Amino acid sequence: MNRPLTEEKADAKRDALEQAAEYLRTGQVAKAAEISHRLLETHPNAYAGLQIAAEVALAEQRLGEAADLFKRAIHFATDSAEMARGWYGLGQALRTANDPRQAEEAFRRATLNDPGNRQYMIEYTRALAEAGKLNAALDILRAAMQRYPTDALPCLQIGVLLIQNERHKDALVFLREALRRDPNDAAVHYNIGTALMILGHTKEAAEACENALQLDPELRGYAQLANLKTITKDDPRTALLENRFLDETGTPVAARLDAGFALAKIYEDSGDYAAAFAHLQRANALKRSTLNYSIHMQEALTERIRTFFTAEMLQRFQNRSDSALAPIFVLGMPRSGTTLIEQILAAHPGVEGGGELHHMLSIAERIGERWGSRGEASPGDAAQVTADLQEMAKDYTELTQELHKYKPRFTDKMPGNFMFIGLIHLLFPRAHIIHCRRDPMATCVSSYKRLFTSELPYAYDLTELGQFYRLYQRLMQHWHAVLPGRILDVDYEKIIAIPEQEIRRLLDFCGLEFDARCLNFHEVARPITTASVLQVRQPLYATSVKGWEPYREYLGPLMTALGEDREAYNRFLPV
Repeated sequence: MNRPLTEEKADAKRDALEQAAEYLRTGQVAKAAEISHRLLETHPNAYAGLQIAAEVALAEQRLGEAADLFKRAIHFATDSAEMARGWYGLGQALRTANDPRQAEEAFRRATLNDPGNRQYMIEYTRALAEAGKLNAALDILRAAMQRYPTDALPCLQIGVLLIQNERHKDALVFLREALRRDPNDAAVHYNIGTALMILGHTKEAAEACENALQLDPELRGYAQLANLKTITKDDPRTALLENRFLDETGTPVAARLDAGFALAKIYEDSGDYAAAFAHLQRANALKRSTLNYSIHMQEALTERIRTFFTAEMLQRFQNRSDSALAPIFVLGMPRSGTTLIEQILAAHPGVEGGGELHHMLSIAERIGERWGSRGEASPGDAAQVTADLQEMAKDYTELTQELHKYKPRFTDKMPGNFMFIGLIHLLFPRAHIIHCRRDPMATCVSSYKRLFTSELPYAYDLTELGQFYRLYQRLMQHWHAVLPGRILDVDYEKIIAIPEQEIRRLLDFCGLEFDARCLNFHEVARPITTASVLQVRQPLYATSVKGWEPYREYLGPLMTALGEDREAYNRFLPV
């Protein structure tokens, strides 16, 4: 007897949905998009088709379309579980679109509709923490710890949030409780390794990372392990990583990226630079394919900053902020020595190392929207701008209150703050601005060799990397022209060659007395969360100055993009 046609159609639809979901899981987004498009044509108001189409749009970074599709899916959901999944997806789209407040509400609704789903709770607490509501997130997770006394996940999430908020010793307490609850949870071991690495316990960090990967060989942790210890080409894991990196059908992109950057480090350590660069090139191209970035938009943004923050504008509004706060901003290109300079300053008894703070980006976005809303009158009259600057300076002061509670000075070491030097000057008349410079080739190649935890979209293509460097250089020349004497350039090569002379110059610029402990910065016990975490635990060494040289023959696109900037940098090298 033949099956009813409606049943066959239902089965076909179910099969299509399952196939699309599998394509999404394995990173084959284009194939998933083909199926979702057909489903939307035949079932435009069906929850399942709308949900999978929204997830495809999210994977393709079509964020506005993804948000609209998730909202439609929520509207046509047939039960609370489907509504929760729709709200969860909407939260992901809103977070990616940099709308943290709306994302927080979406994740809250996902949790309310399906309170038993731990992933929704985790994302909700993450959203709370991102919105500056860490204590509220921790309260939810502590309640979950008590409600589920054998469940490691709430403890793990507390540890992750505390690591992200630079409370690494506290994080270890909760991570070790998670380990007590589940000794075989690979993610717990991995995050213990991360906390230990940041705290400077390299050997123990490598052991924890090893434990994680033994428990779950599929875990994304090989790039971190390869930086913590030497893995040889003959190590069995190298072959495993090669297979994972080459697999374009069954391995998620994130796992392939982890494998690719790990392999580049493995081959570099073995002296096989051709193989190392081949893996770097493919891994970077894969990462670049996941990003929506235009160097032309960056060029337009740089030009808007230069034309807005003129010498006349800066002079007109200087001293409008009455802030007495005196942060030390350490900025420049990533991998230019910013972590080293902060570590030197943090060795001084009068300075607290603040790490990479995101506060200036948030303030710049807020004040930019406000000034932009005033149209032709932007940024506003004297009274309006004075009120704006004092409000934003007060917000920054409150956000950094733990950093200046016990010591008179603190550092804000966000490299990208070079975009906001004009705003920093207006907000904090007493601030000191340290601009870290390094050989352009060394800076760019060092970035190209890293899979950054934060998005630096220009760093994964040699041409775009060189083009971005030139935009940065142009903007720094502008700041020096309109704010003469306000910025101190510190060259990485000079710090290596004549450390005491340069450190004295640095401290003098910041209004700090010389302290010999700054020469032994590597002995300072403080958390370091950047890609330079291992280097700054060591005394100064010169091998990094020309560390890019073994790759010279592969770097033509970068050299071309850098153009005259590659030669214009006044390098100081020991004779």
